[in-house]
Amino acid sequence: MYGENVWGRALADYIERRRRGWYAVLDIPKDVRAKLGGKARWVQSLKTENKQQAKRTARPVIAYWKQRIHQARGGGDDLVTEALVWRDLIEKETDPDQRELMRDFVVEKADKIWQKVT
Repeated sequence: MYGENVWGRALADYIERRRRGWYAVLDIPKDVRAKLGGKARWVQSLKTENKQQAKRTARPVIAYWKQRIHQARGGGDDLVTEALVWRDLIEKETDPDQRELMRDFVVEKADKIWQKVT
């Protein structure tokens, strides 16, 4: 269901194993670091020890980060608002099957959005 490439790069470039868990990682381009808090890299726990689950969970995280980079470069923020709404809805959903369906929808939408901005 989920390919091994994300926006032309191997998905493995966006995840790394630390201790027993997987983390999403993304280097922040130098031209927007100051606008995004001065950090050189974003890191977020994917809260799983399973690599396949990590790959699936990382895609929307990376899409959100890339959208923030796009916004910092002068892109619109309407997509960020929508992403935050979806994140809140998914976090509040108690049915695991429904959460998975919602995540799948967001991943597909994130892929389509990112293809438009790159």
